[in-house]
Amino acid sequence: MWPFQQRGRLFPSLSSGNVVTIALELYRHQGNRYFLLSLFAHAWFFLLTIAAVLIVAVALIVGGILAGAINNVALFLLLAGIGILVALPFYLFGWTRLMASGALLSRRIYAALTALEESESEARSFIFPKMWNYLLATLIVSFILLLVYMVLGAIGYLLYLVGSPLGQFLEQNIQTEPARGLFLLSFLLGILLLVLLALLVISYFMARLSLVDVVLALEPECTPLKSIWRSWQLTQGQAWHTLAVFFVASLATIPVNLLGGILNSVVIIPVAGLFVAVLLLPLWQGIKAVLYWDLRVRNEGAAFQVHSKAVNPLRWLRRVTLRTPESIELDFALGGIGSRVLAWVIDQVILYTALVLFSLAAGYIFYALYPWLIEVLPASGQSIEAWSLGIYLLVIFVLYNGYYIFFETYWQGQTPGKRYAEIRVVQDNGRPIGLREATLRSLLQSIDFAFLGIGAFLVTLSPSEK
Repeated sequence: MWPFQQRGRLFPSLSSGNVVTIALELYRHQGNRYFLLSLFAHAWFFLLTIAAVLIVAVALIVGGILAGAINNVALFLLLAGIGILVALPFYLFGWTRLMASGALLSRRIYAALTALEESESEARSFIFPKMWNYLLATLIVSFILLLVYMVLGAIGYLLYLVGSPLGQFLEQNIQTEPARGLFLLSFLLGILLLVLLALLVISYFMARLSLVDVVLALEPECTPLKSIWRSWQLTQGQAWHTLAVFFVASLATIPVNLLGGILNSVVIIPVAGLFVAVLLLPLWQGIKAVLYWDLRVRNEGAAFQVHSKAVNPLRWLRRVTLRTPESIELDFALGGIGSRVLAWVIDQVILYTALVLFSLAAGYIFYALYPWLIEVLPASGQSIEAWSLGIYLLVIFVLYNGYYIFFETYWQGQTPGKRYAEIRVVQDNGRPIGLREATLRSLLQSIDFAFLGIGAFLVTLSPSEK
């Protein structure tokens, strides 16, 4: 039993960045054990999947030989069907074992978060007896998402039936070339907006149903249908917060996935991909466990009867004490990878929106002035284009880097994204950074991208998160 009681004050809710950071710190807490649990779970799935493939392959080979000997296609189909029926339980058991092991990881990480005293054997006795509930819940969620896809597909088809004749009619009646180009641009933008809207709808449903396995792992006497309802209930009014958590986590894990993909392209056997999957499963399950806690606080105001040291999950953030030249000690919570990714995403949205608007304005000005420049400098057409491109790229470079330099210098180490994520950049002595430090930080960002996001690796792995 996991008891709850209502208390006079509520715990502070967590930002999407802090959810990811705290999950990572909980992963570090017993990383070796969590990694081994993930490794054994993937080994079960991998070996049973190979067994299923071999059974189907043997059935196809034997069926092909016998069918060829007696010239009977029906025999081949019969043996192939028998092979699939025999192989399917192997695959389903491996997949179900993997899902149940993921739920076990969530329960173990949640116990560490709330300082609940529960042994691994006790957690196993709660999870694995109802292992098939995870498969049934996954199938129901998959069916719900399939219905969403079908509804969106039907709406898209109806829009195509209505929009295609209308588009042809308008195109045939548009005489001028500029108007035709404007119509084509509007048509493409309309399609892009519809695709984005469909992706948002799908993402919304996926976010609302993302905690099904965690609910099954944490709440007693929970059936698959009840777990789906509880996930929908917990994310009520918090779908975009939930989606933001998984979006931030996806961005934070891009360097690891990218490195694994590169190694897989070099090595024939996808060992790197399997290693990345084993490495990241505890992180994802930990994120779900922390998110479950956060959503209960947000929507239910539930205070958990836990040990005092785990009252506030923010205590899992790493801290550092800095001594100023005046011998004053300053205590800071380090901005983890989650908060930094959240701040980076917000800054990038602001930056690229501004850069796109600038590029559109620059393009309009260039094409408006180009005939006049050709008249003034008739023999310098290519030079005009080259100089214009060079000036444009220089201004883009200045705007991109100037954004970080300006805000981090005059907002005491914060950009709009960092202010939203409630983090700031300081020097090692606790003082705000100046123009020089902000300039170096901005100019060195390109190194992170050139070396597969090496900055994300250093923030994640180094004790100082620098």
